[in-house]
Amino acid sequence: MIVSTDGPRSTIQSVGKMNRTIGMVILIGAWAPLVRARSRRRQRISSISYWLPGSGAATQCGSYSVASSAFMPVSGYTQATCLLPGTTIRVHASYDYAFITPMLKATFGSVAVVVDASALEEA
Repeated sequence: MIVSTDGPRSTIQSVGKMNRTIGMVILIGAWAPLVRARSRRRQRISSISYWLPGSGAATQCGSYSVASSAFMPVSGYTQATCLLPGTTIRVHASYDYAFITPMLKATFGSVAVVVDASALEEA
C-alpha cells in the first residue's frame, strides 16, 4: 500500500515580481448572486390551472396559487377529485428579459417572453 500526503511533493523558490490580483475576481464572485436574484424577480409563473376532460369542452377544476404555495380547488371540486389521470395541466409563465447591450437596452429596455404549455396527468 502506498501512502501519500496532500499538497505538492516539492516547492520551487522563484524570485521576481509578484503579480497583483485584480479586484474583478472578487467582484465577479459577488456579482453572480445579485444577477440571479434580479433574474428571479423578473421570472414568474403567472398561472397553473387544472382542467378535467368532458363530453364537450374541458372544465377547470382547480389552480395552483404561487402566493400561498397551495392547490386551490374550484367550487365543487377537491384536490382528490381534480388531479386524476387524464387531467390537463396548463402552465402560463412569463419572463421580463432585460438587455445587457447598451444599444439594445436603450432601444427596447426589456422584452416580455411568454410561454404556455400543457401536459396530461398520468397514473
